[in-house]
Amino acid sequence: MARELVKFPQKCLRADRASAYYATFASKSLENSLHFEVENAIKVINTVRCLLRNAVDMTQRQFSLLSGVSARSSQVRQWVGQAREVQRQPNRREARLGD
Repeated sequence: MARELVKFPQKCLRADRASAYYATFASKSLENSLHFEVENAIKVINTVRCLLRNAVDMTQRQFSLLSGVSARSSQVRQWVGQAREVQRQPNRREARLGD
């Protein structure tokens, strides 16, 4: 059960626990319990919404940076190919010396 619970965000679990405690020990009615649950859920949802918005912004910035790189990708591939050839050349020389 613990492994299943760990999959959920801590803020959600804490809000649910607070709602359960309130409903069990402090609430006067079902309506009060539900109102408390909604108020806690709204706080968590707003926090998650903000985090998601930041993640989307960061992803868009990274994508725009990668778009610039992909425009130069053929040049980069050419440089990588040249670097590999340079790395192979010493091995060829060593092979010739061994002959």
